[in-house]
Amino acid sequence: MYRIRQTFDRTVVRDLPEMVRSELRKLSLERKIKPGHRVALTAGSRGVSRIDVILKVAVDFLKSIEAKPFIFPAMEAMGEPLPKARQPFWPITTLRKSQWGSPF
Repeated sequence: MYRIRQTFDRTVVRDLPEMVRSELRKLSLERKIKPGHRVALTAGSRGVSRIDVILKVAVDFLKSIEAKPFIFPAMEAMGEPLPKARQPFWPITTLRKSQWGSPF
């Protein structure tokens, strides 16, 4: 038997929306995404804290460069019987469309 020690990054993000906007700006997406382009944001939430905030900021950012973002739920409940696996299982599906400003 081996003893293993795992350490986790303890970085604290004080202003998540601003951090997401800052990272998106670094990508220079306005040079790659033209006005009117449809852009899918995949959204699997396992292990992603505050994914609702991250996706909302991403949607707003893409709209600011005149893209047409939409959210694509991309993860199912693995190992579950098919009917339950097909059911959305995370908070994005409980929020009103008006909160996202983007279709699903």
